[in-house]
Amino acid sequence: MKLNPETMEDQLHAAYDEVLNQQEEIPQPADVDMDLVLKVCDMVPRHTWPAVLEAAVANIVDELPMETMFRMCELYLIDYYLQNPMEIIPDMFRIKGEESTLYILDSLQLDKIPVPKAKREAEEQLNDNAPSSIDPE
Repeated sequence: MKLNPETMEDQLHAAYDEVLNQQEEIPQPADVDMDLVLKVCDMVPRHTWPAVLEAAVANIVDELPMETMFRMCELYLIDYYLQNPMEIIPDMFRIKGEESTLYILDSLQLDKIPVPKAKREAEEQLNDNAPSSIDPE
């Protein structure tokens, strides 16, 4: 799934579902005995859920194909950085290094990416409503 930057936040849940549904080996909800699921959930003491979650996630991750793990990680990071945008550049510097980060950003040719129509129209309207700097006298 190619994410649209303007609606990326709205697309994340569908993208997660798409990644998970690509797994043909994973039984679908209809293939799972929900009565057994409910009985097991009832038997898990409330205070032990953190341990259950940690073990379950580790075991699920062990079974996922590498491509799916990378895609899920990518979606998670996109979601995280949408919520924390000021952390992405410092994280890139720490993880990729200064030279690589600057090269990656330069290769994007950000100055050539067109401004989204809605933002461009809003800026134009702001400029139309701005007071003129020409003195009428």
